[in-house]
Amino acid sequence: MQFRQTKRHKLPSIVMLLELIPASLVLLFTFPALVSAQTDCVNGRAGEFSCKNIDLLSHMSLSELGDMGRAQDNWGWKDPQTGRYYAIVSMFLGTSFVDVTDPVNPVYLGKMLATNRDKGAATDVKTYANHAFVVSSANQSKMQVFDLTRLRDVDSPQIFEPDVVYRDIGDAHNMAINEETGYAYLVGGRGLWHCGGGLHIVDIRTPKSPARVSCYATVGQIHDTQEVRRYRRPRP
Repeated sequence: MQFRQTKRHKLPSIVMLLELIPASLVLLFTFPALVSAQTDCVNGRAGEFSCKNIDLLSHMSLSELGDMGRAQDNWGWKDPQTGRYYAIVSMFLGTSFVDVTDPVNPVYLGKMLATNRDKGAATDVKTYANHAFVVSSANQSKMQVFDLTRLRDVDSPQIFEPDVVYRDIGDAHNMAINEETGYAYLVGGRGLWHCGGGLHIVDIRTPKSPARVSCYATVGQIHDTQEVRRYRRPRP
């Protein structure tokens, strides 16, 4: 991914929005700092943050995101109906949802509590077909599925329940989703259908009815995975 540095950009910090060359948005996680309001990048600094041609628009602390532990990962979703932008932040207590449509004034919408918690656990979140899929390496945490269109009607912070908990895994360290095929690839967990820390494949084409497909057993643990879309030979 590339982004322009010849022009000053505006962005918040647990949720930092960058204007990318392909006119899309990227979300970057940063740790809490003293900055909480819009701060210009001056002499390589935007408040407590290092910067280069990028201004800080806002900052939300972990406590403002409904958590006193730590954040692990985040992802983003654009509502195809309303055009609003959301940050999805996986944390110790669960998964937080933030409306970042106005990056100067992000709005915390609530949290989906984790199935199980472990301060040392790694968590991951991805989206597909307007749903969020959340995994964690906390013991017996399973995979949570959340319908993101539920965020449209939220006007005050809430505690959300997942729409579905996929129980054919114990836990998972990381995941990737092929949005073209509708398959999720979970890795690095325990109890992955007798596959140890190997690859666990799930059919999520119907998001609220995830179905086990297959797995690849391995000695040890697979740490990360990346989906590669099917090759299409150019037509003559």
